[in-house]
Amino acid sequence: MPHLSRSHSSLGLARSWSIPLGLCLALSISACGGGGSSRPLPPVSAPPTGRIEGSHFDDLNGNGLRDPGEPGLPGIATFLDLNGNGRLDPGEPSTVSDASGNFRFSNLPPGTYRVTALLPPGRVFTTPRSGLGLERIVGGSPAPEGAFPWMVALLRAAEPDPSRAQFCGGSLIAPEWVLTAAHCFFNDQGQQDVNARNLDLLLGTTRLQLGAGQRIRAAQIVLNPGYNPQVGKLGGNDIALVRLSRPVALPTLPLVQPNQTNLTAPGTAATILGWGATFPSAPDQEPSGFPRDLQQATVPIVSNAVCNAPQSYNGTILDTMLCAGFPQGGVDTCQGDSGGPLIVSSGRGFALAGITSFGRGCAQPNFYGVYTRVSSFAGFVQSVIGSAPSPTPAPPSPPPPTGTTASFVVNLREGEVVAGLNFGSRAQ
Repeated sequence: MPHLSRSHSSLGLARSWSIPLGLCLALSISACGGGGSSRPLPPVSAPPTGRIEGSHFDDLNGNGLRDPGEPGLPGIATFLDLNGNGRLDPGEPSTVSDASGNFRFSNLPPGTYRVTALLPPGRVFTTPRSGLGLERIVGGSPAPEGAFPWMVALLRAAEPDPSRAQFCGGSLIAPEWVLTAAHCFFNDQGQQDVNARNLDLLLGTTRLQLGAGQRIRAAQIVLNPGYNPQVGKLGGNDIALVRLSRPVALPTLPLVQPNQTNLTAPGTAATILGWGATFPSAPDQEPSGFPRDLQQATVPIVSNAVCNAPQSYNGTILDTMLCAGFPQGGVDTCQGDSGGPLIVSSGRGFALAGITSFGRGCAQPNFYGVYTRVSSFAGFVQSVIGSAPSPTPAPPSPPPPTGTTASFVVNLREGEVVAGLNFGSRAQ
């Protein structure tokens, strides 16, 4: 069964972008009639407006699907997050679900809309589902600038353009230490082709471009001693630390600790981040669509029992691994996202729960993204950096008024009706 590494190979993938070119044609027309008078032009009709609609339902069994007998949820706030900050701001269209749990936004001009739902306290999302293909990481959307200041891009030092040099991600967990995946430093033959001499790290930016953020040379790479490059990711222990050549004054990301199993319970909403491929791939295909801007998406954590089912990974998932995603696929990390974070809410901010490791293809049904379970390696991290990371807290962002949020991103065309945006949630 082929498994796709979520890093670029040593030969690298050619990155290409398909840039849609908008053509704006201005017409200056004059009409001459008798006596020098001008004939008025007919009014220009506005493009047909569209509609977005969906529902909220009580996902009683937590499977992310609306099954017979699961009722709609009235009174759930839903809004169009025009500025992408995850909060309902003045002027943003909003509504609440009706008695049957349905909502609708009408008279919308063409454009891209982030349809965001806001749960009351005591409930947790089990979906947005990705089957509609509305969220185009795979199934993600650009991360707001400055939202994840501890996010790191691993770059090949010989390539000056960060967008071409990037091959993996990482997380800043201490002022001079980055946590990432061990397999990022090996080629497909199990030979180490990345070392501290040819590795740069880009910090403090969400965009891969010249001059953005801080580009710093690595000083040391510490692989987990249990990682076997000949076996690769399937053997587990896919974790490594990179020491920067100088410390940085940026916020750091705390780790989920072994006694915090509640933070990674099945059904918990997690955020995945990366600059990897945004178009899904089957196991025998190369993914494509590598963005310059950091992508984010929300996926539910899945139990190892589900991930080890015969139709999924069939018993190959170890206790030191963590799975996340949707049974129908569509939202996932992919090639180039390896080493990047899977984060969860700790009640005081984000905490690092997983490190992107592998998957069978990208965003394929029944084949969830597989991550290194960070809490299993707290001792390893502590032994390398001297003490448990003491995070520098990021400036707190204003919380939403109540509960948590989840979103669909909809690219609405002229006169289009997009339906079936189903937000499922369950009581905690």
